[in-house]
Amino acid sequence: MAINQDELLNSDFGMGGSVAGDTTDYITYGQTGETIKDNPYDSSIVTNVVTSVPEINAPVEETEAYDLMKDMLSNYGLESLLPKLVEWVQKDYTIDQMIVRLKDTDEFKDRFYGMQLREDAGLNAISIDQYISNENQYRQVMMEYGIPSEFYEPSDLAQLIGNDVSPKEVEERVELAAQAVANVDPNLKSELARLYGIGGDGDSDIIAYYIDPDRAVTVFESRNQMTAASLSSAAIETVGKGGLSKSVAERLASKFYQPMQISERLATSVGLTEDTFSTKGVTTSELAASAFALDPESIANIRRLRDRRSQTKQKGLGGLVQQQGAIGLGATQN
Repeated sequence: MAINQDELLNSDFGMGGSVAGDTTDYITYGQTGETIKDNPYDSSIVTNVVTSVPEINAPVEETEAYDLMKDMLSNYGLESLLPKLVEWVQKDYTIDQMIVRLKDTDEFKDRFYGMQLREDAGLNAISIDQYISNENQYRQVMMEYGIPSEFYEPSDLAQLIGNDVSPKEVEERVELAAQAVANVDPNLKSELARLYGIGGDGDSDIIAYYIDPDRAVTVFESRNQMTAASLSSAAIETVGKGGLSKSVAERLASKFYQPMQISERLATSVGLTEDTFSTKGVTTSELAASAFALDPESIANIRRLRDRRSQTKQKGLGGLVQQQGAIGLGATQN
């Protein structure tokens, strides 16, 4: 079968060997599988024709599809899937087909575990770009506040995304955690542990509590907890005994009282928490509940205690006067 030069220039050659420099009279016509016998063209002409045709089996790594998907895998931190990518490109999958297969790998599901958590929780899906953006914002906030890197591993960030915690909320939680950890008042940490079970195992536990969405309450409630613990700490510092009960501390916090106000108000009645020979002292919580008018019963108890101690004092003074009078009278009679 004869073929002219124009047909050679427009044909796709197969892998039957190099035509250039071939001394045989046979050339394989790749498009049809036919063989040209008795080549009527000069070998140099044929060589020029063959070398001008693009190489079909170029290395996978040099293809546009490979470059695009490789960049994607690098951005996702999934370089371990590069061997699979080579396989997909060799099979001539389209970009869309490769992305579908990528999302079905265990590596992808582990890397973006927060996606599955959102689905399980009935939350709306987010894009991978949004997922990565949230991760970056979480990390940036925690790094700025000096939070140890162990608290923002991919699995930790997946929990935040899976629980629909926004970067803004994470910033507020981290701020509370940093505030509690950096506070030099030992009573504050002890009161957080006593009242709410926060930080019983040290600073790391405080950080974990505020950041972990499964443990922490809302940011608003977390702030109230911090305030309540600080008010109880101020009470301990002033009275020198036990702190406030959880209910009293939270009621004072809800009324926006500050630690200084607690100290000033309780300082004038500290003696009522001490036992005497005839009366038993009140608790710090009772004293605060009365001082800040939180509980009518506490107010009444404190009033009765003051009255009893006042009467006891007066009786003591009266007895002393009588005793001194009797001594004076005896001295006169003598």
